[in-house]
This record gives sequence, structure tokens and C-alpha cells, in this order.
Amino acid sequence: MHHYDCRGPLSRWVSGYGRGMSGDDDTVVGKLARVTHPIGPERPGEVVLHIRGGTEVYMAVADTELARHTEVLVVGQVSARTVQVTAFTGGIG
Repeated sequence: MHHYDCRGPLSRWVSGYGRGMSGDDDTVVGKLARVTHPIGPERPGEVVLHIRGGTEVYMAVADTELARHTEVLVVGQVSARTVQVTAFTGGIG
């Protein structure tokens, strides 16, 4: 997994790491999401996922280019409203 340098242009999206995190009931890691704004290796985008009985929008970072409408898996939480994602390419099981 790529580690992002919080001193660069991503700092405004990843600042506040660890603040506002809630318990396991609200975890987003391991959930599927859909890209709503394209994501690039050095360009955060946006994803929407189903959580807490509704849908929520999160900023997202990835190691590769991910186009709009791509289904992704949340593999990490960078801050309260920013997640690390990767393309989801298959079924479960």
C-alpha cells in the first residue's frame, strides 16, 4: 500500500488523521463503493458507499487511475472522511 506524503497537495484532504473516528459499527474498511469523481495516484477523487443505513460520500485516494462508476473496495481509512481504495475485480468466495 502506498503511503501518502501529507506535506504535499494531498494535505488538505488527509489532515486530521485519527480525529473523529468512530467504533467498529461504523467501519468503512472492507466495504464496496462506487467512484463518483475519478481518482488518480496523485489526485484524490470521491466515492459513495452504503453505510449506517444510507449512503455517504468520502474523499478517496488510490495507487492507480480509477474512472467514474468503477466499483472499488475500501482497503484503508486515511482520516475520518478519506479512504484508500483499490479496484474490485471479482466476486467474493
